Amino acid sequence: MAFESFDELDLEPALVAAVEQLGLTTPTEVQGIAIPHGLEGEDLLICAHTGTGKTLAYCLPLLQRLMDQQALDPQAPRALVLVPTRELGNQVLKVIASLLPFVEMRATLLVGGVPIGEQVRQLQECPEILIATPGRLLELVLQGEVELHALQAVVLDEADRMVEMGFVKLLAELIERIGHKPQTWLCSATLDNRELEDFAEAVLNEPVEVILSSSDAPTHLRQFALQADNEEHKQALLLALLKDKSINQAVVFVATRKQVDSIAQLVLRQGGLYSDGLHGDLNQGGRSDVLSRFRRGRTRVLVATDIASRGLDIDTITHVINYNLPVGADDYVHRIGRAGRVAGSEGVAWSLVDSNDLHLLGRMERYQGVVIPWISLPGLEPKRKLKPKPRKPKVKKNAKATKTATPVKRAKRRPGKLKAKKTGKS
Repeated sequence: MAFESFDELDLEPALVAAVEQLGLTTPTEVQGIAIPHGLEGEDLLICAHTGTGKTLAYCLPLLQRLMDQQALDPQAPRALVLVPTRELGNQVLKVIASLLPFVEMRATLLVGGVPIGEQVRQLQECPEILIATPGRLLELVLQGEVELHALQAVVLDEADRMVEMGFVKLLAELIERIGHKPQTWLCSATLDNRELEDFAEAVLNEPVEVILSSSDAPTHLRQFALQADNEEHKQALLLALLKDKSINQAVVFVATRKQVDSIAQLVLRQGGLYSDGLHGDLNQGGRSDVLSRFRRGRTRVLVATDIASRGLDIDTITHVINYNLPVGADDYVHRIGRAGRVAGSEGVAWSLVDSNDLHLLGRMERYQGVVIPWISLPGLEPKRKLKPKPRKPKVKKNAKATKTATPVKRAKRRPGKLKAKKTGKS
């Protein structure tokens, strides 16, 4: 059943008013399915694209549950949202902070790269909700600044990313220190990872699965590929694309931190456009300054590594340019999902493809089940046929010959593992 308004979801009127103040009236598909189950206290496994409303899908039932339940310890945090990066943490805090004035609760952000003393001071104010990266949270726990014994809800946001970043042991230690089983949400853009599946099975208790075609192509985006003969040709294509008058703001994704600086300078000096760079070497203050200028429209082009592919939620981004394609197809979907995030708007994603990236383009197409059309720009047409560079197969020493199996698409339901439940409202 589709819900036409948040009023139908049995939320406190204060929460409905908070959502309406954000300009939202109709729940997204993932919100309409997840919120009723969350309100029942069930664990949830949410697998859906970025931009589908996952954050509100867990924030609203989380706050409602905290309002309905008595605190186990008034001095200790009651809910925890774990995130892989500072950028996503800031984004989640922004969403939660917009709801808190209506429910009289407090939240604080605990991330690395910023002075720990200020975070300790904020913890002394006894916030009900913590948003944290695993490393900084464990550091504060070991110092005795954070107690986890009174948690009533835990959210693992972008769990696939945390697994990729090697946080599984940190997460397991944090969960073990809780000492009991709180209601748990696990959110991910994909489930195509055995380590992630094992982790989900370990931390979730008979969860409801909300799986919304994790690998399908985003419907609000138009995707195109352009052939680049060499680096000089690729730079010329980039500068020509950025002259498109339909661009409001654009994010250019590159492969390395060094490229961030060089491409940002290229855009500024030869393209005449105000640009900034975002990468992992920037400290928290530097990242905040870059994103602040971009949000306020002071810069039109943001050049970034994949640090900006998740947690960057800026409505004014209309275009994404992949100067280099990512290796992972899910990273590609996250990148292009930065564009056209305003309801009813359409974004554009251009990928500059040379011989190094040609095999990756096929991976992006197979993952989404689409064919990305090739286009060319007048005066910058490719001069030779694009051929993929041969890649040496990885051969293990003393490896024996084995039969190859036909790939099988994994099922959305895994009988005997993560059991799904039904509700009368979904």
